[in-house]
Formats: sequence, C-alpha cells, structure tokens
Amino acid sequence: MIHLFTHVPVTQKLVRPNQLSVLLRDYQVEGASGVLWLAGPDDSQIVLLLVEGMTIYLAHLTKDSRELLELAELPSLLPNRANVVRTAWLPPEGVRIAKAILDWDPPVESRACETHDVPALLQTWGATSVSSVIRITWTGAEGLVLFTGGPTPTAVLYADGGRVVIGEEGLAALRAYPDVPCRVVWYRAPSLVALPEAELAPLRTAFALMLGQLQQSYARLVGVGLVQVLWAELNRKAVGNGWHIQFKLDGVEDRQAFASLSAAAGVYRQILHEMALHMTMVVGAQMTEELFRESGNALPAETLAVLRQHDVTWKGLAPPMLGER
Repeated sequence: MIHLFTHVPVTQKLVRPNQLSVLLRDYQVEGASGVLWLAGPDDSQIVLLLVEGMTIYLAHLTKDSRELLELAELPSLLPNRANVVRTAWLPPEGVRIAKAILDWDPPVESRACETHDVPALLQTWGATSVSSVIRITWTGAEGLVLFTGGPTPTAVLYADGGRVVIGEEGLAALRAYPDVPCRVVWYRAPSLVALPEAELAPLRTAFALMLGQLQQSYARLVGVGLVQVLWAELNRKAVGNGWHIQFKLDGVEDRQAFASLSAAAGVYRQILHEMALHMTMVVGAQMTEELFRESGNALPAETLAVLRQHDVTWKGLAPPMLGER
C-alpha cells in the first residue's frame, strides 16, 4: 500500500455510504483541502485528494495496484455500513505533495542517514531536471520537499504529530531538527518528453485568448473584484494539481509542459469547467452560458477553430459551446 504520511495529524469520523456525497458537498462549500482515506473491499484502501473543495484525485489502492476512479464509481466499492473516513487537513501545497507521491510511487531510492546528511541530499536530488519528492522521517517528525525540475523547492511540508507547517517555515523546521538518525525516501517523476513549443503554441495561444475574452465579459458584468476572486480560486486549484499556470488580470502565465496536445487540451478543458462552475454560482447558469458564447464569438475565426479542433469546451453547455459563426 502506498505510504503518504507518518506524522501528519489525522481525524476520523463514521459515515454511511449514502452520507458520503453530502460530506463531500459540505467540504466543497467549505473550500476544504486535504487527504481522505476510506476502507475498500478486501483490505484495500480508497484515497481522495481535495483542493479548495474540489476532488482532484480519487483512486482505489490495493497491495499491488492503483486504479483511478470517478466519483460516480465510489459507492459501489464501499461496504453497506458505516465507514471510517480518515482525514488529514492540509493546505493545497501539502495535497500537491501527496498527489506527487501517489503518482510516482514506488520510490526510486530509500536509505538511512543522519540529519546532517539531509542538506546535501536535497541539493543533489533537487538538482535533477525531473520533478521529485524527498521525504525525511525521524522518530517524531517528517519533512517532505517537492522539486519540479529546479534546485529551489516548490513546496515543503513539515509535520511532528501536533502541527503541520509549510513553505519557508516548514523548510526552517526541517533544517533545525536535531542531528539524529533518519530515513530519506526519494520519489521521482517519469522523464517527460515535453511536446515541442512550436506544436503546442497554437493551442496555448488560443486558450489564453479565450481566457482573456472571458475575463473581459465577466468583468463587465460583475466587476474586477469578483474576477480577482475567480482567479485566486483557479490559482489555488492549479497549485493543487501541480499545473505551472498562473491566472492574472493582465493575462495567463502558462509554463506547463505537456507530453501531448491531448494532455494540454484536457487541462485547459478542466480549467474552463472550473471557471464555469464558479461563474454559475455567482451569475447563474443561463448568464454563464451567455458569457461563454459571447467570448467565443469575439475570438478570431482561426482561434475558435483551434479550440474546437481540440474540444477545449465546457461540457455543461449545449454545443457548440463557443458560439456560432
């Protein structure tokens, strides 16, 4: 079974299968982030990752396998009795580390060490061009450091059973731990052969133009303040998903590497879907549909053709989502 945390505080509650959807809906309203574990059949385990209330990962874990699931499949795997739901409440950065471990398990290396060995290991393993997570475990604490292809940590989490700290504070706590025996484990992403920028550029540019039109249309209706709220939500979800995409009032900063056009289209489609869900809560479904159509109609014909070619649409709207010519 994939091991995520040793010293992160965990709460638990009993939930019947027919109450789980209500629980997840409550967490969505609360904007909760964290890791949820449920017992599956035959000593298996089900794990969910939430970022700001959104389920970004759901998998059925057995001793030897990992199967990604849709939420609709979850009830069929749960026993018809009260189920213990264990939850580790974490900031989005912590959830991102958990997702990386789930994606990259098993680790490529595990070794005993002393605390004074850790800085050199972080420097050596973090200098590789491939993203990785390094876990340091002591008797009473653990530190997890995420690198995304550069020497500077992208996210850091430190936990000692009573608290969880992240970022610079987490890195400082990790470095200040007494010089005692520990164990380091290194998880590493598969080497990604990134799609050449020349092949990705038309779709990346078309998506950015679509976002720009949506921002203008939405801002005219609700004002810049509520656009900033939408961008802040999308930025939190981008962090949770590990996307190198940042949403700003002066344009989207998209540095995400993709292995294929279909992978890029899937991410861009999910972002539009999240935008539409947020906008629907603010202005209603009918007005959201009109905003999407208006934005699509304002695009150059060639831009609209690229988006349609790769099906970068919001499925909640009646086709053609991006307007008619």
